[in-house]
Amino acid sequence: MPQSPAPTSLSFGPFRLDALRRTLLKNGQPVYLTPKSFDVLALLVAREGELVNKEEIIAEVWPGVVIEESNLPYHISVVRRALGESASKRGYIVTVPGKGYRFVAPPSDAASPDVQIPHETVALPSAPARLSRKPLWLVLAGVAAIAILALGLTLWLRRTPPPWRQLTFDRADDSQPDVSPDGRYIVFVSNRGGHHNIWRMRPDGSEPLSLTNDQREDDSPSWSPDGQRIAFQSISDNGLTYIYVMNADGSGKHAVSTRTGGRAAWSPDGRSLLFQSRHGQSSAIFRVDLATATETRLTTPEEACFDPAWSPDGQWILHTRSVSHRLGLYLMDAHGERVQPLTNLFSGNASVPAWSPDGTRIAFTGNHGRVSGVFVMRADGREISLLTAGFGEAGEASWSQDGRRIYFDSSRSGNSDIYSVEAPPGSGRRLTQDVGEDNTPMLSPSGDELAFTSNRQGDFDIYVKNLVTGRVENVTHHRADDRNPSWSPDGAEIAFESNRSGRPQIYILRRRDGVVRQVSPGSEDWTQPAWSPDGNTLAAVSGPLGQGRLKLLPLHGGQPTDLAPEITNVGWPAWSSDGTTIAFDSPMNGPHRIYTVSRDGGAARALTDGTHISGHAAWRPDGALAFNCACGTGTQIMLLEPGGTMRPLTAATPRNFFPSFSKDGTRVVFVSDRDGNYELYEIYN
Repeated sequence: MPQSPAPTSLSFGPFRLDALRRTLLKNGQPVYLTPKSFDVLALLVAREGELVNKEEIIAEVWPGVVIEESNLPYHISVVRRALGESASKRGYIVTVPGKGYRFVAPPSDAASPDVQIPHETVALPSAPARLSRKPLWLVLAGVAAIAILALGLTLWLRRTPPPWRQLTFDRADDSQPDVSPDGRYIVFVSNRGGHHNIWRMRPDGSEPLSLTNDQREDDSPSWSPDGQRIAFQSISDNGLTYIYVMNADGSGKHAVSTRTGGRAAWSPDGRSLLFQSRHGQSSAIFRVDLATATETRLTTPEEACFDPAWSPDGQWILHTRSVSHRLGLYLMDAHGERVQPLTNLFSGNASVPAWSPDGTRIAFTGNHGRVSGVFVMRADGREISLLTAGFGEAGEASWSQDGRRIYFDSSRSGNSDIYSVEAPPGSGRRLTQDVGEDNTPMLSPSGDELAFTSNRQGDFDIYVKNLVTGRVENVTHHRADDRNPSWSPDGAEIAFESNRSGRPQIYILRRRDGVVRQVSPGSEDWTQPAWSPDGNTLAAVSGPLGQGRLKLLPLHGGQPTDLAPEITNVGWPAWSSDGTTIAFDSPMNGPHRIYTVSRDGGAARALTDGTHISGHAAWRPDGALAFNCACGTGTQIMLLEPGGTMRPLTAATPRNFFPSFSKDGTRVVFVSDRDGNYELYEIYN
């Protein structure tokens, strides 16, 4: 039985809550709510029937903000007044003393789709929509409402097979996996033999074999770069922990230092080991040369340092430090100098880091508020995202050698087991960096230039960046706002929208001399042009705000024609590479969906089912579609392959949107605020 799509408009009693437009209506009339009060109500309605404790509400509505204790009860009282409740009349929100609140009126979906979704519709995540002619990045915060995220994520997880695999299933505790350089084996710690020993298995969990089958407690295995040896820590007969090395088959076990220590990490050349050891009243990081047994202390006694991890290029040592009662990740060079904090953007505790094989990303064990697990971030400390959502406690990450999977341990099943999960996509390359907001990027047909909109000089203008030389040129200079560029197929012209005539119209800029001409009739509003592959037509949105229709605007004579006239409030048309199909989005039927329609007309087909808010589609030459998706954690860019397979192209929070493909389909440019400002990025897919 297919799951019902998550509604964006819900009715209860005389009320109708529209999470997409962030409105509450009573008998069709608007009811005033403050933004935070609306968020509180949307969350409670989305969790109808459930007890939502105070901490959950605060974490969702005020993420990362410390608020006064009276703040939440105040907003609850605002919501109650809006719903007509009083002290003696509690029709919708029930207080559970000392715990939280419960929404008790069962909501019913008030949306009634006018367009039937075909049976072959693919259930996809979705994304933000065009609700007004404000820039889309300003609309996104309202679009990705808490109710949509809560309802949509639940259904998405039900529909989609989990991206993780459980590899061990015994009743013992299995933990601390480390993948061999050739990817053939995983070593891990298990007490399935009675004591914690080092075990080895295949990446699918088969062929488990104990390598240190003795009465000691062994821990923290680590493969040498050549895959011939394994370093680990072991409690010796005197009750102290030392670093040992053994061959990959468990033979040749021997201590490498007379100093007590733990958590060994190999240098990239395999000639030395880093390890942590008690030094004075604290823990320091040491390096031992395996040929000479020479030991060097790299950190000072004043600092509590542990969990060393050498970067793949051997230039940096990543490690954990305890500073101001918080665990954070730090970098230092191979000599213990040039120390710099890495997780200053992560306000929780971070420890046990692991480099990706290419050195561009770092996985670590962290906890942030009530959320804990394995996090992944860029090697510069940005783009931090939770990898193990839903696992509870999880940690001790290890990368596969191709960087595509991360192995970790978790007590999800009741005792500690080994799991693997698909690694998030790489971070890509940042293309712009300025104080303004850059958006709506569009790669030129040659792939060497990037047109985009920016307000870096005050008004919004069209800019072009040469990706070869790095030069940025402001190509429109009107005091009006110019937006949403679209390249002609030969790269000689750029179509864009502007209100320079007093109402939004479509103009074309000739690149060679900067001449601008209006091509849309001035009788109504025209926005969001998209140039057809044959260069003869623009697909665009025509009509008043909220009622715009998809139309074709011929460039060489002829009248505009309606396409998909049954659907209004459309946005962001995009041509397929063969010019036969146009994708667009609309919230007309409740949930915001992506549609496709033939350029020759006919009925529009809903491609996404509204389980998540989706918008701004972009075609890859092979027929794949990328689009924005408010499908759980922030807004991500998803890719729907021609065969129906769907995968994320981004993983950074909070917002990623406006994808645009290169002509060969190998690159995607997009907008993201991952670094605190809306800038343009590029990834390979």
